Amino acid sequence: MEEKMNHLLKLTNRTSADFHVCVGLDSDFKKIPQCLKEHAKLKLLQENEKISAIMFSFNLAIIEATFEYVAAYKLNLGFYLDQGIAGIEALRDTCLYLKREHPEIFVILDSKSGDIGNTNLGYMNFIFNKCQADAVTVHNYMGYKAMKPFLETGKGVFVLCKTSNEGSEEFQGEGHYLKVAKHVASREIWNEYQNCGLVVGATYPDELLKVREVAPFIALLIPGIGKQGGALEATVKNAVSPNGESYFIVNSSRGIIFASDGEDYAKVAQEKTIELHKKIMKIKKIPTK
Repeated sequence: MEEKMNHLLKLTNRTSADFHVCVGLDSDFKKIPQCLKEHAKLKLLQENEKISAIMFSFNLAIIEATFEYVAAYKLNLGFYLDQGIAGIEALRDTCLYLKREHPEIFVILDSKSGDIGNTNLGYMNFIFNKCQADAVTVHNYMGYKAMKPFLETGKGVFVLCKTSNEGSEEFQGEGHYLKVAKHVASREIWNEYQNCGLVVGATYPDELLKVREVAPFIALLIPGIGKQGGALEATVKNAVSPNGESYFIVNSSRGIIFASDGEDYAKVAQEKTIELHKKIMKIKKIPTK
């Protein structure tokens, strides 16, 4: 039991040290700066090797520029699948690099997985064994029994609750998302191994507060800051637990990694990460250097 619980403890160690930024490595190949794609060392590679090397090099530069200020990195599977085998290789190599070089940083593979039990074994093997991620995002629609294989790994499992996208209210009304929050937070239902978290969008700060009220001590993954227009101050204030602990991470993807399309892309990403970190600390009234 202790070994399984350590996977989410790795995240709470970072948030307890007042690191709450999650950088989304949504490395859309089309948006990667041209200067990286034209690097001389890549010209002799085959096409798939070149794509993989470019994506990995981009991720590596972002990581090395930002890791001191973050709690986690989140890699959205869709951007890597878009490039086929080359993208999958870049995804795997990025996860393994983080595991090897920055083991203190939490790694989330954002795949929004979820199927029947046997199919989930395939997802789990790729995410937790091949990529060695610390956590996965899953949907709740098929219920606890279908998701049980993920939960039993002891790895982090972030369940979609109230997502940041426009139109989420179609199936995520108050009766639904609060039921999800209660079930996922309950040690008698989903959270037996204390490895569950919830995904709640910054674009819905009032709903975030209601989730925190029914799930006061669960970890929250909060997307929607930046390009999606989430309100940071309301988000941070509503995400803090009643005991004052801050079991939450705020994800920013495009607003950090694609803040510049020039040769200074890593430096600008660092600046944007530090800026978000300092804003969160200011809202929490914690001094920063």
